[in-house]
Amino acid sequence: MPRLLVVVMLVLAHACGKPEDVMDTGDTKDETAGDTSTPPVDLVVTAAVNPTVSLVVDVSWLAPEPGRSWVSYGTDGVLDHQTPVLDGVASPSFHLYGLRAETEVIYEAVTETDSRSWSKTGTVTTGAGPEPFPALVAQVEDGATVSSEPWFIGYCTGSTLPFFAIDREGTAIWYLFPDPAVAPTNFGGESLDLDDSESLVLGVADVGHTSTGPVVLRTDLVGSATTVLGTSETTSYHHAAIGLPDGSAAWVSTDARAWTDTSTGITWKVMGDAIIESTPGGDLWQVFTSWDWREPEVNPYWNLTSEDAGDWTHANSLYYYPDTDTYLVSFGFASTVLEVNRSSGTVVAEYGVGRDFDIEAGSLPFYYQHDANYTADRTLLMTSHNEDSSVSYVVEYEVDRSTHVLREIWSYGSDTRIDPTAGGVAQRMANGNTLWGAGTTGNFYEITPAGTVAWRAQFSLGIFPFCTLHPITTFYDAM
Repeated sequence: MPRLLVVVMLVLAHACGKPEDVMDTGDTKDETAGDTSTPPVDLVVTAAVNPTVSLVVDVSWLAPEPGRSWVSYGTDGVLDHQTPVLDGVASPSFHLYGLRAETEVIYEAVTETDSRSWSKTGTVTTGAGPEPFPALVAQVEDGATVSSEPWFIGYCTGSTLPFFAIDREGTAIWYLFPDPAVAPTNFGGESLDLDDSESLVLGVADVGHTSTGPVVLRTDLVGSATTVLGTSETTSYHHAAIGLPDGSAAWVSTDARAWTDTSTGITWKVMGDAIIESTPGGDLWQVFTSWDWREPEVNPYWNLTSEDAGDWTHANSLYYYPDTDTYLVSFGFASTVLEVNRSSGTVVAEYGVGRDFDIEAGSLPFYYQHDANYTADRTLLMTSHNEDSSVSYVVEYEVDRSTHVLREIWSYGSDTRIDPTAGGVAQRMANGNTLWGAGTTGNFYEITPAGTVAWRAQFSLGIFPFCTLHPITTFYDAM
């Protein structure tokens, strides 16, 4: 799966004394290889609920010797999760994720060197869940065909609900309210990318348009270290923001200009889109703009978002592929997907009906598509509508670079009559299943290659706001 996540933010403040919400089992192990004359050392571990995110547990200790340190943890007495290993750290500290509210968590903290190892077990109970939280129901339809990802991370566009993660039963196992010092007062999630180890790039909009404009943020998973990457004063963020392997971030920004339609003589304020990058040092630069691609084209959604402006491209997803150093950007209103070279800003592929890579006869076309991305097999996956937007579906194409056509190789939903007005998710999962999010209907389906439903979820938020989910296996590595 493409990068959707940077430096692990792990330094925790040590409280004096033992936290009240920690129960120490007293089970300490000090195993020595070779030198048996060394006296045992008690590993003193501090474990407590994170003060900002009540479903996260913080564990830290002072290592007797710098070595390799980690925490194994779980619930119901089973240590089925593990943090990354820190090497050579004198005071290791970790966040434990993937935990339900008000649940007893068992942990084992370990430090080892080549000759010795120390461990300490204990338990701690997570806090209450987030309020508010999106109402939803979820269930496994076929356990034999469901993919291995245990969790889904997401957000709800047009709401003041937190960014969140759920398990297969639809129960919250993580959440984050953006830092109020930098986020709009009436914030709403617009995009989320688990960029790298425990780091997020967030797109945050002002739901009520009553405070500041949209912002792009980089933060850790507990909101303790937040950096503003872009604001409405520096760039007009629009829908999609991602982290990049070199520590930079990128997002889509609207690019409005005056344009005269030569067929009518009418001059419009036309909304195009640009790809903006922020370097690790905070410098901004424009990689690409739709105005360098072609002249605007009036489309069926031209006046949908404003009576006074033409909405030409309306970008709704952005991915980066380091092996080719290219972006894939979806222009929903233009019914076009572009692959853009990051270094030069040139278009290297143009996908869509009547474009350079056209749809092969007999294949489902795409219009007003969302979440266009390459799979690991370099096929093109997306959600789409038919031409009159009465039906939505998820479709996968083979990209035939010799004949410049897109050839449908798999699809689902074209005969279901599901008709979201906006939004959509198309994500390939570990076992080859596909997560299809049907936009404003609130429905998510995990579809097998054979076209059966392995898992489903439904948010009960009405048509708007609507939610987005992405499958994840761990919070410690990029998606």
